[in-house]
Amino acid sequence: MSWVWTEEQDALASALRALLAKNIEPTVEALTGPSTAAGGQVWTRLAAEIGVHAIGIPEEFGGVGSSFHEKAVVFAETGRALAPRGLFSTTALAAPAILLSGDRERCADFLPKLAEGSLSGTVALQEAAGEGSTPSAELVDGTWRVSGHMTHVTDAADVELMLLAARTDQGSRLFAVDLAGDGVTLEIPPCLDLTRPLVEVRLIGAVGVPVGDAGRGDHIIAEVRGQAAVALAFEQLGGAARCVEMATEYALSRTQFGRPIGSFQAIKHLLADVLVAVESASTAAQHAAHAVEREDLDERAEAISVAQILASEAYTAAAGANVQVHGGIGFTWEHPAHLFFRRATVSKAFLGSPSEYREALAAKAFGG
Repeated sequence: MSWVWTEEQDALASALRALLAKNIEPTVEALTGPSTAAGGQVWTRLAAEIGVHAIGIPEEFGGVGSSFHEKAVVFAETGRALAPRGLFSTTALAAPAILLSGDRERCADFLPKLAEGSLSGTVALQEAAGEGSTPSAELVDGTWRVSGHMTHVTDAADVELMLLAARTDQGSRLFAVDLAGDGVTLEIPPCLDLTRPLVEVRLIGAVGVPVGDAGRGDHIIAEVRGQAAVALAFEQLGGAARCVEMATEYALSRTQFGRPIGSFQAIKHLLADVLVAVESASTAAQHAAHAVEREDLDERAEAISVAQILASEAYTAAAGANVQVHGGIGFTWEHPAHLFFRRATVSKAFLGSPSEYREALAAKAFGG
């Protein structure tokens, strides 16, 4: 797949790919072990040697600035490697949420640590169903106490800080909660994607640090979700591109009836169709990366929806084709094909399914 990067972005992609390839084995044990977790060996090297965590954070708060496209490079390359855990939630969710709050004091508190990799975080995007689950916060003896039940919180078991919108008597407000603090309970249910656990978080009177003004919590979460959907599209396409490469390499080396299986028409057409889908989706993702930095909200919403639809469907198609082309070995635990298939399947629903994005586009087009 051919990304349209600048010379500097190409250099960043090459450095990331080399570091990740050298330090990450595509096995269940490596991708779920401590070296690929937040704060682990890979995380530390990405922060110290390339400064990945600082991309997108303003220089005044310890970052290196840059546009969304530099972040897109990071997500595309880490999507190829399925690691490290906590990076997407920290750089695509937590850091943007703090920035979008406009709270300079909290930006100064948290962003320098996020930029240097000494702090990791996530954002709770979905509350659990049922009475009493909606997060709420009240001021008790000068301290904000947050209670609620959040589900599908990305990487909550691997990171240190969680941001969420909670109801207050002045409206929805963003709060930061220490996931190792009192009143916080984590539960990791079985998850299809072994490399990105989705965690249930229960808060009962946990200490919350207010971030931003009251009344803006839900708005910030919605903005973060939109930006993260574009970041996810790049991650999905990085994974899809790797699946196409793996399948193509195997099709050229595996022989049957005295010839490479890649010479058979069925394999040719399968991989050609997948490649077209991936290339088409990459164009949509790059358009969305431009759109999120513009003021036109309608264009942004449309670009995000199109990018997510195409990227989700391209990744699931590529991951499925990768398993199919590899045949029997593609179904084994030892081969990494199933890890990409798992990630593709979960990512397709993570921030909204293609059908939900299509409904949003239809509603906008037809005034529904």
